[in-house]
Amino acid sequence: MLLKVTDPYGASDVDEWIVTVTADAAPQLTKGFTYGDIATWGAKFSEDTVQDNSWAQKTALIVSNSNTYSQQTNAKSFLEEEGFTVTEKTLDDIISGGYSEMMGYSAVFELNWASESRYSSHFSGTQVTAWSSTTEAAFEDYLQSGGSLYKAGELDGSGYNVQNQNAKDLLAEIGGNMTWSGSSSTSGSLNTAYRVGPMTDATNISSGYHAHVS
Repeated sequence: MLLKVTDPYGASDVDEWIVTVTADAAPQLTKGFTYGDIATWGAKFSEDTVQDNSWAQKTALIVSNSNTYSQQTNAKSFLEEEGFTVTEKTLDDIISGGYSEMMGYSAVFELNWASESRYSSHFSGTQVTAWSSTTEAAFEDYLQSGGSLYKAGELDGSGYNVQNQNAKDLLAEIGGNMTWSGSSSTSGSLNTAYRVGPMTDATNISSGYHAHVS
């Protein structure tokens, strides 16, 4: 490498520099990944990337242990009218199989509205109650994969709040929040933040007992 130096009076000098580059045995820095880093993402790769593009398919899963007032039958009929292919399972299936029971569905509708211990005559099985952390994680994994989930709730009352709390706990797990208080038997206005699809105005919730949700 040549270096030329010139003074203010025009005199200059050129020097030659020889730079030698050699390999050495200097330590190399490495970084290990543990839980909470890329290892966690890698373990959920198939969910995070939605490899099967299930979100683009019109496939719906109804999770319900009750057909009170034909709610499950009606939900299936309405979804099929909208062009969905509908599968029906119970909460027992989700508890047993976890997230794998929901894979491949673009939308899941969990319709259980109360605790089976309070209204045993209306529910099948014995597991319709507060979700365990494992069950909650299964729904969280489904949402993480890009799916859409509808979770039923009910009025603020004994036997019903277990389902309201399930919805609240799941929302908290994914960074959201929900509160409810009191009940009403008259029509109520739907909170602006929850008006989607065709419900874009001050659409009223029809009369019948319901909790005030915000």
